[in-house]
Amino acid sequence: MQRTIEDLVNEADYSSTDNIVLALHCGHMLTVESADGIAGLSSFYEQDKNGNWTRPVAPSESVSAPRCPSCRAPFSLNRYGRVFKKTDVDLSEQSLVGTSNSRLMDIQRRLDALKDIQLPKMEDGPKEFYTDSRYEKSKIRVNHGLVTAFEAKRTVDISLFTEKLWKTFGINNKAATLWERQTGSEIKLLREANAVIKQSSPQQNAWDASYAKLFRAEMATGKCRPEGAQVLARRSLGTPRPSGKQQYAIQATLLSIQIRHRLARIAQQFSEATKDEVGKRHWDLLASILLTSTVMDAETVKGDACEAVLRRSYYAVSHYYLLSAFLSFRHYASTKLRQTLSSEGRQNLVSDSRAAMDRALAIAQESMEDRRSAMHSSVGEGKAAEFQALFLVPAEKIMEEWKEFSERLLSTDFIQPVSEAEKLQLIKSFGFSHRGHFFTCPNGHPYVITECGGAMQQSACPECGATIGGNDHRVDRANRVDETMENLAQ
Repeated sequence: MQRTIEDLVNEADYSSTDNIVLALHCGHMLTVESADGIAGLSSFYEQDKNGNWTRPVAPSESVSAPRCPSCRAPFSLNRYGRVFKKTDVDLSEQSLVGTSNSRLMDIQRRLDALKDIQLPKMEDGPKEFYTDSRYEKSKIRVNHGLVTAFEAKRTVDISLFTEKLWKTFGINNKAATLWERQTGSEIKLLREANAVIKQSSPQQNAWDASYAKLFRAEMATGKCRPEGAQVLARRSLGTPRPSGKQQYAIQATLLSIQIRHRLARIAQQFSEATKDEVGKRHWDLLASILLTSTVMDAETVKGDACEAVLRRSYYAVSHYYLLSAFLSFRHYASTKLRQTLSSEGRQNLVSDSRAAMDRALAIAQESMEDRRSAMHSSVGEGKAAEFQALFLVPAEKIMEEWKEFSERLLSTDFIQPVSEAEKLQLIKSFGFSHRGHFFTCPNGHPYVITECGGAMQQSACPECGATIGGNDHRVDRANRVDETMENLAQ
């Protein structure tokens, strides 16, 4: 038969705290033993063989506020202070994650909606403005910023690309003003993504505050040196400092990388529109630094994703690392090809391309098996499908493009091919609501029909002069649907 509260009080052995009866704020009563079990105290403290709590430990997962088993009202008792604080921190962390994910979805949506820009030929200003000396000083300044970030294992400071370009890259004010006007939306998105990256974790803030308080308390005793106070403070906390980045921070970094890829393409357009050769080098430097920063950041957060056991993010970051490495080398090779290279020079460039490709692939796949075994004990069908979709398939496409690029480097009439990412960006810029807009002339040169996608007039291909278009919403019989573009558009 169930015992009454009076029985518990009369029969209790008060030599053990487990038998003490606690009166909750809701009016119900619990023994300490029952309340400890409801609060999950065993997750926060170790017990000896006699059942006595000995020292604090780190809870392995998130916890919820303990509630009365009779009325489900939360109960608050000083004995469970660590439990309540952990609950508050976990709720703050969940709120931050939810808010950050919403912000990232909004940034991605606005990034996808951006259209490509068209630049006129630019006046370069006074002839004496662009000099080799100014270029070399700019190169030293920005490279120092990259090296500092990489050595500190943190993402690159975006102020390199968002401050006045005349100050950082030695670009004249008129051109820098045009850049700011053309890239205002991208820079705004980059700053918003960076703000998400820099958000501090409530869990880390709580640990830092507790550690600082305990450290000051140990120092106030006057019994130990700072080194000893640090050890005692950490021992009292019972938990190591939360490490690694949250998934939202890694996703924000990937978004930042996408934005910088776009900014690099715009910088390349500025270079093409600039007449002065030294001026072109300044814009090329900006594009190069943007792309190099994405390679470095991808490599940095790849380690963060592994440390935080974020399998999907790890695969996605590895893909972006490989893409960034390809775009960075392609830009480097394209600037080299503006010079008159001998056949030997082109062959050396091909060798450099293959070496860079092998090195990038090796880093992207670095210890992939070890990483996967560290992140999960077995690779089921679902996890294998994730690896296939998030890394393997995109990586194969990038390597195929890179190999094709390397082969074309030997051609004397080299024309830089359009990458799949650039084709996708082109498709998005049109904003078509359905397929059926992309075609090729009889000789395979692509063209597009806007509006509904139906041909209403004929014209001549600007590349070869063949007939393109058609009449009555039908293209000429010799024309074909551009399957590559249509497949990307679906």
